[in-house]
Amino acid sequence: MEYRKKKKRFSVLTESKVMGRYTIKLIVTIIIMILLYMLFPLLCFVLVLLLPLFSLKFFGPNPRFMYLQAILPTSTIHSVAMGLAEVEGVTIMKESLLAPIGNIECIGFEYTIEELNYDSEGHESSVTIHQEKKCNEFSLQDHTGTLDVTPERLKLFLPIDRQYEKNQKRYTQRLLLPDKKVVLIGMADTSEGKTVFRYEEVKKIYTLVPSESLNKYNRTKPLISIFLIYTGIFGFIASLILFCDIEYQDGKLRVGSCFTNNINENISKEQSRINDFILSKETFVYK
Repeated sequence: MEYRKKKKRFSVLTESKVMGRYTIKLIVTIIIMILLYMLFPLLCFVLVLLLPLFSLKFFGPNPRFMYLQAILPTSTIHSVAMGLAEVEGVTIMKESLLAPIGNIECIGFEYTIEELNYDSEGHESSVTIHQEKKCNEFSLQDHTGTLDVTPERLKLFLPIDRQYEKNQKRYTQRLLLPDKKVVLIGMADTSEGKTVFRYEEVKKIYTLVPSESLNKYNRTKPLISIFLIYTGIFGFIASLILFCDIEYQDGKLRVGSCFTNNINENISKEQSRINDFILSKETFVYK
């Protein structure tokens, strides 16, 4: 739903619309990278080499969570061992909360308000002016049993449920809803004869991620890794072609020194400019 009134823009964005926005931004970023590569190939070559390191660090819900999720076995709730563990199940609401946007009944929510600023060129920047997070105690259930989840120090990595902009402010809401399949990593413990999950003090982790989001990440990670490898190879070959002295003569391909020819050529040009400037000054003084 979108409408305009007195030059004020108001828009309610569902999760699919938000993902569409991110997709468009990704395409624009790729186009900009291609243009930069055409104009500054050496700089982009270095960036391509660094991309895998940044992707390993920042891609995914949380680096520590993704590492543990890869090595920990997913336990059933009935047979989960006490200590650091990973379980998967469906959320069961005990006591509901009302979400700030839409008054939706939920287990927990994250709500942020950002102030939007625009420079003279129309570039957008934002500052968070309000952040609110609430989560009630809830249960997790699979085909073997049920356990209780304590909300203290629980990190939620949730998709955007609603987002809208009004009066140069952006309002974003993320919800933890009942009957949603999630993956939880934390400390399995017992309380009053029941299995409960809480913050793990040694590994310092207590994180919940929707199973759907995690499955998408696990499916796309190999593709992204392959893309980065082939992009790096392409960037390396293209840089050699652009910066090396390559000649094909008499059926033989000769590759000369890289970068030095361009550097020497630039030094010669600058030296010629300096000599021309000195000669022009001497001519002026002589006259």
